Amino acid sequence: MVARTATTPVGVRPLEDGRLRRTISVAYRAEETSPAADAFRALLRGAFGRAAQASGRRPGGPP
Repeated sequence: MVARTATTPVGVRPLEDGRLRRTISVAYRAEETSPAADAFRALLRGAFGRAAQASGRRPGGPP
């Protein structure tokens, strides 16, 4: 993304195939819930839970 908008020359190299990972954390107060926050957490669990299952990992567990 940056290479397309850079005002100075930027070198670009393709990445080798590999396993890219990231950790996504959500902190919230359990006693302060709202329908929107509950829906957002459910969305994250659904999306990343499926990704973890496909890779053989447990959602929220170690890689």
